[in-house]
Formats: sequence, structure tokens, C-alpha cells
Amino acid sequence: MGLYFGKPWFKLLKTYWRYANLIYDYCIVGAGIIGISTAYQLMNKYPKAKIILVEKEKQAAIHQTGRNSGVVHAGIYYKSGSLKSSFCIQGLKETYQFAEQYSIPFKKIGKLIVATNDHESSVLENLYQNRKDELNLKLLSEAQVTSIEPHLRSSLAILSPETGIIDWQEFAQTVLKIARDRGVKLLTNAYVTHIDESSKYVEIKILNDVKKIRTKKLICCAGLQSDRLMKLSGLQSNVRIIPFKGTYFYLNQDKSNLFKKLIYPTPNLGTPFLGIHFTKHINGSVSVGPSASLSFTREGYNGFSLNFKDTADIFFYKGFWKFLINQKKFIVNEAMIAFSKKLYLDQCKKFYDGLSLSDIHYSKCGIRAQAVDQDGNFVQDFFFAKTEKILHVLNAPSPAATSCFPISKYIIKNQLI
Repeated sequence: MGLYFGKPWFKLLKTYWRYANLIYDYCIVGAGIIGISTAYQLMNKYPKAKIILVEKEKQAAIHQTGRNSGVVHAGIYYKSGSLKSSFCIQGLKETYQFAEQYSIPFKKIGKLIVATNDHESSVLENLYQNRKDELNLKLLSEAQVTSIEPHLRSSLAILSPETGIIDWQEFAQTVLKIARDRGVKLLTNAYVTHIDESSKYVEIKILNDVKKIRTKKLICCAGLQSDRLMKLSGLQSNVRIIPFKGTYFYLNQDKSNLFKKLIYPTPNLGTPFLGIHFTKHINGSVSVGPSASLSFTREGYNGFSLNFKDTADIFFYKGFWKFLINQKKFIVNEAMIAFSKKLYLDQCKKFYDGLSLSDIHYSKCGIRAQAVDQDGNFVQDFFFAKTEKILHVLNAPSPAATSCFPISKYIIKNQLI
């Protein structure tokens, strides 16, 4: 009898039966920085929990997490009391603490938000007055700016000394390694095709996989695909992800020491985009960008890309047409900048007119997952939706990287547990 039950086929059957009846405590879909940090925080809080992180790509953190400016934000632009504001302020501290603990390179080099005319100076003064009590900001005159950045053209500037730079992809991979070492399972090449919620568990189906994943709680952190996963789960939403492509250029090496700090323009507070800025990177290079043009693909990064499904999702969303009317000037301006290197350069020359077309070279592009509501308005804050067993992170663009730990703690404390 012992030999009979020890046969290899019985062991295989036993293994299949164990996995066929396995129910995870938590399944997280999307291994970007939000999904990774959520898995990490869950494992810290519940070290005996069975947690699986599901990613449709071959590796983690390759979309928004791996294609941003690499800035640790201080939360200057966001409305006081909003999730973006509070999470960013706390996230900056936690980011630096984690990076220092695990020897992830970062530099707290500071940022200047610059005005170049009277209107922009007025906007900056209001922004400074609104945020000075919460953040360690300084308002600098033209002479004070020149003493810090001799090459910079400005009439007024806000100095944010806490703003820094980091490689967010390296940060995310470090968090992921720790989570996996503590027991989190990572499943890649796993494209979710069905989500079914029952009274006992949530079941998800993976493309070309006969097995189904069962979990007590499902957390969807899918970024550019977040609204589609919400639809798969049967929830209706009054927002839709509209993709915006941001193109970056890098400066010639002889211009890499032009500025000591990060240089940002005065923001258009009617949009969630920060404008083309000069960014130093950990590797010593300097980039300018990104633009923010409407994209007709959610994940096409090479040149002008068009995906018919992505385009149809945009055009058949009624909120998009209202958005076109509300933001037509912004959309046209950004499209012109994206398709004209000269106009792109003009944005850079607002701060330093010594640049020429030969000084900037195409670097990369990223695509921002920006939610727009049915009335055609940008969703300005982080946004979540949930059922009894499923939570969807529906709007988590910048500063989501800086805010990743507070976002994941918020999910655990206020949304699911």
C-alpha cells in the first residue's frame, strides 16, 4: 500500500489537489510601485498571510514606475488636505528612510519652481502662501535665485529644499525583493481575463492558463489598465483612464552642469501636469520634459503609436468629448510641443536661452494613466472604488511613486481591513 501511494502520479495528483484548493488571503493585480508596496505592507502586517502579486508583463515596474522623471516630490502643488498632499508629504519621509536603510542611491538636491513674468509671479506667490505653513518652502527674489542658479532666467521662485531624485525602478525592485523574501509570490506573464466575485472568494482567470486564482481579497493596482479591470469585476465607474504621452529629451554632457537644482515651471493648476522641467538624475545625466500630449495607445512607447482598442475606449467615452471642450487649448498646445522639437526647445529656453536644437536629444517617453470623469474634468486626487472583496486603485499618477507607502497603508487600513 505504501509503495502504491508513493507512486509519482499520486504525488502529482496530491500537488494538483493542494493548489486547486488553495485560496490566497490577498491577490494584487499589477506589479508597479503601488502593487509592489501594497504586497510589502501586507506582508509586514500579516506575515503568515498567503499573498500573490500578478503581473501581465515579463517583469515588474516597467510602465509608469520605470518611465518617469525620477523625482521625490514634496507635495507643493496639491490641495491642502487632499490625499495627494498628505500622502506625498509623508511619502517623501518614508522614501528617504527606506532608501537610506537599504542603500538605494538618492540625492536631496532641492527644486526651484520658477516664474518668468508677472502673471506667473502672482501664481507662485499664491501657491507659496497656501503651502508655506505645511512645507519647508522659501520664496526667492530674482537676485536670490541668481545667487543660486546664475544661468537661470526668473523673476521669482519657490525653493523646495526637500525635493530629491531617485531611480524609482530600482526602489520598486528593492521593495519587491524584500516582499518575495518574506513570502510574497510573484506571477508574471499573467494577463487577467475574468474576475468573478462570490460570497466566499474572488476568482480570477489568467489568459492561456487552465488554473484559476482564488483569493479572499483582490486589490487591483493596474495603472493604465485599471478601469478595464474594474469593468471585468462588474463595477460601473464614472471615470475613464485617458492616456497622456510624455516625451523626454536629454541634454548634451557639456550642459549637464547648467543648473544645480531641479528647475520647474510655474504650474497650470487647472491640470495635474507639471510642465517641462530640467531634472538631474542619479547617473549624472540631465533630462528635460515631459510633454503631456493625448495618446492613442496606453502602452505604445515608440514614435506615434495607435491602438484601435485604446482609441475606441477614448472616443466612445462621453466624458472625453466634454474634456476636449474643457481643455482644448491645453490639448492643442501640448500636441504642438510633442510634434515639434523647436517648440519643445522654446519651452526650455524660457529658463535659459543659450540652448540650441543640437543640445537636446530624444531620450524616452512615458504614458501617464490619468482618470477623467464623465463631465470631462481631470480627476485631481487619488481615487479608489471597492466592493466587499475587491478594491480598485483608479487614479494614481504622479506623485504616486513618492506616495507609494502611504497609499498602500491607506488601502490596508481604510479600504479592505
